[in-house]
Amino acid sequence: MQNYVGNANNLMEPSLADKWKGSTDETCLKASDFLQSIENFTKLTYANNGSFYKNFTNVELKGTPILADNEAKINSSSASVKMNFKKTSPNATISILTYFSLNSILPQNTIEDFGVNSKIQSITIVDAKPQTVEITFQLENETISKYKMMCVYWDFKANDGKGGWSGEGCKWDRQNSNSTTSSCVCDHLTSFSVLMSKFPISLPWLDKIGYVGVGVSICSLILCLIIEFLVWNSVVKSNISHFRHTALVNISVSLLIADCCFLSASFQGGKDDEVCLPLAMAMHVSFLAMFFWMLCQSIMLLHQMIFLFQQLRKKIYLSFSFVLGYLGPICIVIGTYMVNPDKYHNKDSCWLTYEGGMKGSILAFVLPVGIIVIINTFTLVVVISKLLRPSVSEGDKADDKEAVKSIMKAVIILTPVFGLTWALGFLTLIFDLPETFGAMAVHYLFSILNSFQGLLILITGCFTEKKVREALLKRYSPQSKSETSNSVKK
Repeated sequence: MQNYVGNANNLMEPSLADKWKGSTDETCLKASDFLQSIENFTKLTYANNGSFYKNFTNVELKGTPILADNEAKINSSSASVKMNFKKTSPNATISILTYFSLNSILPQNTIEDFGVNSKIQSITIVDAKPQTVEITFQLENETISKYKMMCVYWDFKANDGKGGWSGEGCKWDRQNSNSTTSSCVCDHLTSFSVLMSKFPISLPWLDKIGYVGVGVSICSLILCLIIEFLVWNSVVKSNISHFRHTALVNISVSLLIADCCFLSASFQGGKDDEVCLPLAMAMHVSFLAMFFWMLCQSIMLLHQMIFLFQQLRKKIYLSFSFVLGYLGPICIVIGTYMVNPDKYHNKDSCWLTYEGGMKGSILAFVLPVGIIVIINTFTLVVVISKLLRPSVSEGDKADDKEAVKSIMKAVIILTPVFGLTWALGFLTLIFDLPETFGAMAVHYLFSILNSFQGLLILITGCFTEKKVREALLKRYSPQSKSETSNSVKK
């Protein structure tokens, strides 16, 4: 058997790849016949004298006798196999062949828009009937995020007997797969591999919704900053209002920079890494700064709710906010880059790397944002509990209605400026591949709410505040203009 596999190894030398190539059908037929001959020969091999192993340049052979009654395991250099079976002979043997260069011979385009993403494993069993076969492959392209994966086997009868990849009887076990390995469960044996889609999964109109939303968000944030500049002296007459509007301005500036970087990254992705890395770092800092300033506003409101008779000192709070709001994000970004500079950003998206689950530099964004969202949600709960107290004590239905209105108003106003809509982002990580209706709904909702976040901040941060509206009316109403002209004349 080792001599036979050694000869097969010689035929799979990369220097001979051109000799295999003819027309697509001819190549497919030659390679399929070649693979089937190796499998047929392997089925004649028994491991009577214990396990056997031989490693060649282009192929690896490993076999072992089946000693257990109903379960066997065997590992190769790039896959592990676990099998349930029914033993029919004491000489039952399981063998695994790993082909390192067969991808260059077997056609990969038998399933459109998919390519082989693992070594091909040929698994055979002698004198036993397999029931389930679980194979864990080492992936060649170490990413499965946003790409569709398929567990397939080489079907010798497909394509009018010329052979081709088929997924019948195999399924991809997403739960036990990650960025470097893929788990497949099949109900038969032959030559297996993993196919990965050549293009990321995309939902209709999702990108366009995002671009439109970010464009509207940028315009809204600019308008919000202009309004804050115009009415600043009229609305910051108390420490609390000064704190609130300072936080709002810094949230708007941070989000404005992040949105501009996002649009730039959309056009630079995959083109120029010298520009891509600074964009990724600027976007990382800006988004984190936005959330840290949201945290500062949340802390201020929480202090106001709990410590009614203890006022915050203006200089101390503002100093604390600027240090936390900007120095915190900068330290996180620098620390993340220094830990693993090669895997800090994805060159295709100019954003942090995501390797499935909670792996990759994206953790340096998700973790602090998750903590802040939890704290801000707690603050919102405290606000709601304070608004409920009068109605609970008095028990008046009219007061109950007013309390409900106040709660709804608080939720609507505080949700954008507390960044609570970003909680949907955690669900998009869970529903990594949006193939179900629920997952699609989460992705669309997250894209709409967060791409239009600037508009929501403009509405809830500026237009819903009475003092801001009055200051704008006073500044631009015809009556105020006439009063101003009269005072100038006098």
